[in-house]
Amino acid sequence: MVFQSYALYPHLTVYNNLAFGLRRMPVNQAALAAQAAASSLPNWAERALVAGTRSLPKPLRYRPEQEQQIEARIQQVARMLQIEGLLQRLPKELSGGQKQRVALGRRSPRIPRCF
Repeated sequence: MVFQSYALYPHLTVYNNLAFGLRRMPVNQAALAAQAAASSLPNWAERALVAGTRSLPKPLRYRPEQEQQIEARIQQVARMLQIEGLLQRLPKELSGGQKQRVALGRRSPRIPRCF
């Protein structure tokens, strides 16, 4: 469902608006077990690495595997909607058509069974 009034978070960039649903997606037990098996670090160590490298320049920061997958999916959706150049802007800096495409993009990354 896409609202007519765009339903974008005004304090988040376009990238974070698109990634919001993916970061808040409910995790089932099978996916959680698969992620834990694939991760070479325990959760506490991964959180410590993320927190410890937060002050470093972006290319040097530690990013968990899940965040890398989210970024790849967001880039794919941005290419599809032709909004690659808008990812670092806030919604108030966008035109009406650009806001509509971002609102559509908020639904696209989750790969639903049907539209």
